[in-house]
Amino acid sequence: MRHRSLHLLAPLSLLTATLVGACGKTDDPGFVYQNQIFRDTELISAAKSGSDATPAFSWQALGEKHVALAIFSEPIQVAQARIVNSDKVVWLWHSGLGKGREGNVLFEQGAKDEAGTPPPTKLAPGTYYWAVWALDEGGHPIASSVENTLTVP
Repeated sequence: MRHRSLHLLAPLSLLTATLVGACGKTDDPGFVYQNQIFRDTELISAAKSGSDATPAFSWQALGEKHVALAIFSEPIQVAQARIVNSDKVVWLWHSGLGKGREGNVLFEQGAKDEAGTPPPTKLAPGTYYWAVWALDEGGHPIASSVENTLTVP
């Protein structure tokens, strides 16, 4: 069991590196809301369905080994091609979790954090920001969605 847990941490390490390097907000004064989170990557068209408090997500499966989807409590911030506010992730799914399938993910198939802690039963009221991205074997982004919002009443 321990070996399997360590095996899952490798993709999580890539995810951390990517979370530190991916999304929407930058120091660039020309920042425009809902930009694709990684420049010069294939665009992923993603959608949210179901309850806002327990959303489901879908996109056309890419078939890549490392795919991640995260919900943040504040706009996704990027500096020098790294997500700098990974501490604001409130929910996370990635292809290394062994739950759900790439392209169709239910809220209960995600985790609260990179350690795989079970997610809350539902999101608390508020505004959230989410995106999907894929990484190559070196941890470099190759595809990404725009930053989307989700409001839980």
